[in-house]
Amino acid sequence: METARRMMDAAERTRYGRSGIYDITVRGADGRVVAEFRGRSRELRQVEG
Repeated sequence: METARRMMDAAERTRYGRSGIYDITVRGADGRVVAEFRGRSRELRQVEG
């Protein structure tokens, strides 16, 4: 089985309160873009108890 090498770059685009938006680019070993996607994050509050 052959394994393909990939490089990923992620950038925080905006952050507001406990939320954020991130853009991710995946490139193959030759440098061409294989995939791009955008993700959202949410920071959870810590519950005491």
